[in-house]
Amino acid sequence: MKIINLVKTEFIKNYSFIRMILICIVLFIGANVLVKISYSEEFDLENKQDFISSEQGNLENNYSGNLSFEEKYSKNSLEKRIKYYNLIKDEKVFMPEDWRFHIINFELYNLESENYILSSIIKDKENTCKINDIKSEELKSSINDYCTKYKLSDLEKLYKENEKKINEYTNLIEENKIYLYLQYQLENNKIKSNDFINNLIDKKVSDVNDYLVKNYYQYNSLLEFIGDGEYSGYRINLKLYCENSKKFLDYRLKRNIAIINYSSKNEIKHDLTFDNQFDGYTHEYHTTKKSVNQVYHMYFIVMLLISITSGGIVSREHRSSTIKNIITTPVRRWKILLSKFIYMILDTYILLIISFIMINICAGIKYGFSDLFTPKLLYEGGKVIEVNYYLYTIKMMFLASIPTICYLSFLLFLSTITLNTSVTIGITSSLSIVSLVVWLFGMKKIIFTPIWYFDCGFMINESYLYLESLRYNYYNINTGIIICLITTVLLYIITNIVYIKRDVK
Repeated sequence: MKIINLVKTEFIKNYSFIRMILICIVLFIGANVLVKISYSEEFDLENKQDFISSEQGNLENNYSGNLSFEEKYSKNSLEKRIKYYNLIKDEKVFMPEDWRFHIINFELYNLESENYILSSIIKDKENTCKINDIKSEELKSSINDYCTKYKLSDLEKLYKENEKKINEYTNLIEENKIYLYLQYQLENNKIKSNDFINNLIDKKVSDVNDYLVKNYYQYNSLLEFIGDGEYSGYRINLKLYCENSKKFLDYRLKRNIAIINYSSKNEIKHDLTFDNQFDGYTHEYHTTKKSVNQVYHMYFIVMLLISITSGGIVSREHRSSTIKNIITTPVRRWKILLSKFIYMILDTYILLIISFIMINICAGIKYGFSDLFTPKLLYEGGKVIEVNYYLYTIKMMFLASIPTICYLSFLLFLSTITLNTSVTIGITSSLSIVSLVVWLFGMKKIIFTPIWYFDCGFMINESYLYLESLRYNYYNINTGIIICLITTVLLYIITNIVYIKRDVK
């Protein structure tokens, strides 16, 4: 009971209404920033218009006056490209993996270019076939093949077939329904049927921004990185990774594919994160969960706040001489120190709970609350399971808080050893900042110290910085917890010995 009363006393001494208001303001600002940076559109309307304007400027500046056949051919191709880009410029999606871009760049562009050559030969075969001032070997070879290997009737037939395809593709772009495009591709044997495609067609999914469509893109992108059951993507040189890291990357790939499959079949949005280097060019989508998952980075802010508010938890009493009154009471010193440590831990959890509430509110207001009440998809024992999102997040928040408790033990240690509030605040604040910097600058030599694990968000969310650092050593949050628990116990024992034996003047 004495320890409980001592903890209550610490709360009475350190808590005030103004303190809580200021802390809530800081945490709300931090939550807002993290929610905003958790997702960003890769292209916006201004990007689209700039792209088209650039192509238009290229057309006007480079193709005027008397043009050669090759220049007319290039001008025609560019005009057609601009025409089709204008068809989709006001849509929300303007990315290379958009199916309409695929049609324009790999289908329509080639068909239009081929038909320009065909029409020239059909109209004036003799003169077109004699053109010899063409610099492009590819264009020169195409003209030569058409002139020498095909009859005029065959060229006319090919021209009409191309025109038919051009009309079909143009209609698909104007319809702007991805399920019609996939259906067309299947009917013309351009793609093979699979569960993703059949699901999109059966549900008549139109919008390319639909998460089921993006699951399909993600699945295709990840498949490109599979080889003998392991990563084989050209962007990753697995020779640079240690053996355990290779196994983790392989597991991660299989897990992501399994979760994407489950997500589409059961119509539950997943909250996987991707990186182009490790996952190919994925078409990532956003859920409110992804913003809330940024809560693990709030620990950095919480540590700074605790440093400022509790940096003098021991030293202040020595400076103000109140320690003399405390030690004259019939309470052992180790109980006094323990109560202070318990207070800091409880204070930290209070701030983490407030942070979690703040980031839920900010993310929910910006992206909607409905996603937060759908299950979290996990990959365990070779299969996907559904778990309660909040229970899972709270569990992970508790695990991520253990390095923070280690941070508190260091703060208590410094406050006891130095008896200097400014020094304690300065050093511990610097440590919290360093915990972020080590990831940004890849300071691999300190991975077996608690500092590496103070910001667990990089590991839990599998950010690029974490995946990249696996080249040199394999470690995870479980490794960090063991290191931090050992460090916490050792620091507390040393602090306790110093506190008990210190003379009070």
